[in-house]
Amino acid sequence: MLCSSKIHSIFSAVLLLWIGESLAIPAGAQEPPNDHSVQLFNGNDLDGFEYDPKYWTVRDQVIVGEIPPGQSLDHNTWLVYQRQAFADFELRFQFQISGLPAANSGVQIRSQVESFRHVNGYQADLDMGQTWLGRIYDEHGRALLVERGMRVAIDSQGQRRSQTMAPADLYQVLFREREWNDYRIVAIGPRVSIWINGTLFCIGQAGPVKNGISSSLG
Repeated sequence: MLCSSKIHSIFSAVLLLWIGESLAIPAGAQEPPNDHSVQLFNGNDLDGFEYDPKYWTVRDQVIVGEIPPGQSLDHNTWLVYQRQAFADFELRFQFQISGLPAANSGVQIRSQVESFRHVNGYQADLDMGQTWLGRIYDEHGRALLVERGMRVAIDSQGQRRSQTMAPADLYQVLFREREWNDYRIVAIGPRVSIWINGTLFCIGQAGPVKNGISSSLG
């Protein structure tokens, strides 16, 4: 996702999916680790994705999302994987991001897509570490769901229970400026956990209990 702040994002992803979700994988990346892995990006072009070519392209076998110099967005825009819907998954990718201090992006999961211009659902956020990196946000919904450093459960009546793992401001230093950052999303049922550069940033569980899944923190 590209947001309305000026941004230059480069995505290079390695997918580990039991039943997967979207983003990128570069040519020459490690081989998929098991028979259930899904390669979403072919390393050459954006075949299989819906997107605005004004902002998304492939350079040197890496997906690039960029707002041209001197321009700004009046709306968010997404790179949407079209070929398959997914359930439980683990997604690993690498990213670099630069731009103004407010520049941020994210990965939509558990989402409903109207078009690449409008997506509803959970967003695993990323920026240069100042504010959004590692948060879980509900796009066009309840806004911020889980702050970094928190474990949060929201039941079917909207009641929240939370535990603090660490103060949110401690996570800013984990961002690697001008280097590749490792991002890992694990989504099992209603529970989503975010890992960045090997550190657990947050755990969120929201929605009704179903299929025997407990709503308690664990």
